[in-house]
Amino acid sequence: MKLSTVLLSSVAILAAGAVYAADLPAKKAAALPEIQKPKVIPAFVPYIAIGGGLNFTNNPSVEFVSETRNPSYTYPDTVSRDNGMDRGGVFFAAVGADFGNGWRAEVEGSYRKNSGSKYSITAEGNSAVAIDSTTSAVLLNLWHDFAVTDQLSVHVGGGLGYANVNNSVTASDGVHTDTQFELNHSGLAYMAGTGISYAVPGHNNIKLTLDYRVTGLPSSSSDLSFLDSYGDTTTASVGGNNVDQSVLVGLRIPLSF
Repeated sequence: MKLSTVLLSSVAILAAGAVYAADLPAKKAAALPEIQKPKVIPAFVPYIAIGGGLNFTNNPSVEFVSETRNPSYTYPDTVSRDNGMDRGGVFFAAVGADFGNGWRAEVEGSYRKNSGSKYSITAEGNSAVAIDSTTSAVLLNLWHDFAVTDQLSVHVGGGLGYANVNNSVTASDGVHTDTQFELNHSGLAYMAGTGISYAVPGHNNIKLTLDYRVTGLPSSSSDLSFLDSYGDTTTASVGGNNVDQSVLVGLRIPLSF
């Protein structure tokens, strides 16, 4: 067989194979295994918060218990009582962390003060009980933020902690020497609140806050005895349930390291 014949035959076979392969459907490339995306860990942003506002309290209440009368006086029939404390002030500071997923946790210290004249007898003279009530508290708070817009959010939360309540009581009648009492008690405190946060334009990480909070504080009652302007010994119960309501304006500032 001639070499030229062999070469021609080989070329013909290769050509036929190429035509056949062209008529076959193209095979799809095997799919690559899906790569699992790593989970995004929420950012941890520490912050400080400061603020203050108005504090309204129902404690301490003063209730008349008994009176030992001086027989040398003629007594009037009119007895007036004022069981309302004046609105006072509250100030707070907190250090916390924003976890980037809507949750925040913080440690908060607060101080509040209210005053009031709680009980009086009106006659030829008068007897009155004046009270200065101060409270120091440390709470561990947990908040959740709900975004409304890019700049506005609503938050709700609560806290538990420890508080010390001091009631400085002065009984006076304008005749005898004032009688003073210090009532101090400590214990569990709790808080529930809600509010709004607004990002400062141009400084979106700094938030202006407006809150309403209800705070339950340690409660106690004590019977105090003092003289009125007639020389009577009056006994009154000072204390009771201690629940404060507060309206607060504040500032929350992130800390960058």
